[in-house]
Amino acid sequence: AAGAVYNIALNEDGSFASALPSGNYTVTVKKKGYPAMIQEITVRQDSPLSLSFELYQYGDSNNDSKVNMKDFVLFQRSLNNWDVDIDLTVLDLNCDGKVNMKDFVLLQRLLNNWDIVLD
Repeated sequence: AAGAVYNIALNEDGSFASALPSGNYTVTVKKKGYPAMIQEITVRQDSPLSLSFELYQYGDSNNDSKVNMKDFVLFQRSLNNWDVDIDLTVLDLNCDGKVNMKDFVLLQRLLNNWDIVLD
């Protein structure tokens, strides 16, 4: 149905199975401490669909599954307009749609084990 929301819980290994009516869907994958991933899909009754999402923690700018000083340095270089290959989606730590010094300060606090809230 148009506008219908289907919440589907994942198995421990991250897999899931669901029988959805044919149609177009927007899939949003969320996990606390990670940016949401969104993908548009089309479900057809006669064709099983396999989805795969790889989530990276907030602050993991080089997507190595660790948040550490490497991420901090890469972020700093990016802010200084160096040509670095980083994932900006995980650096919007305050979720305001911009990557800037506010996020840089939050990453510094995260690395120093300060108590910060990540969506």
